[in-house]
Amino acid sequence: MSALDRALRILYHVSQQGESRISDIAADLELDKSVVSRLCKKLADWGLLEQEPKSKIYRLGPYTAWLGARYLACQDLRQLARPLLIELSQKTGRTVGLVLLSGHKGILIDKVDGSYWLGVSANIGEQMPLYYRAACKAILAYLPAEEISAVLAAAEDRLPCGKPFDRAERLAELARIRATGYSISREEADSGVTGIGAPIFDADGKVIAAVSVATVSVTLDGEEDEARLAKMVAETAATISSRLGFVQDMPIANQSEEVFK
Repeated sequence: MSALDRALRILYHVSQQGESRISDIAADLELDKSVVSRLCKKLADWGLLEQEPKSKIYRLGPYTAWLGARYLACQDLRQLARPLLIELSQKTGRTVGLVLLSGHKGILIDKVDGSYWLGVSANIGEQMPLYYRAACKAILAYLPAEEISAVLAAAEDRLPCGKPFDRAERLAELARIRATGYSISREEADSGVTGIGAPIFDADGKVIAAVSVATVSVTLDGEEDEARLAKMVAETAATISSRLGFVQDMPIANQSEEVFK
């Protein structure tokens, strides 16, 4: 049995018992006490367990609550958004994606394929940097200034398309996204593919995700067609935000303009 298996068994055991001492865990799982002690300490270091100083009893740690909340948020958001994603895909004929903010990355948590063959395919669960792709830029534009700075500072010098990444240009683009309410990615990640994204906000006005449409670039009939699609994407994102409790006229969290100066 690997150390990971033992650690997961310990975590599961504590979750079932509510709280437990090292001696009880070792006896119930038939593990050496020194092994249990070492693994419990490591789990506590990660916030998955916590130990009461006086009694030395272990219980679930705060990070398990965060993980559970993230899981539920993901499931609730997918269920709420799914019909709207399907509707948007049917109206546009394009592939529609739902990207969830997780740390300084976006995670594709749902996708509806359109009638246009893109030649590329993102997989559900795929993690994406926030500094390129339409959905990710739509999220990044509404993060706090310090987080925007951190994301851009960690960005690679070149985009996947081979084009040099210019941080000053990206900052200017993020300001435009905040002004228009949507983002556009023209062949940044995949050759011949254009993406349009719009942010999703929760009841507190915090950006938590984004909706995007991906299409073959040559199928777009100029800027008017691009603007028409952008309006539909933004409306879908706004509807999802509204159903999450966001009021359109309420202040958006973290709206400092400091980073754009």
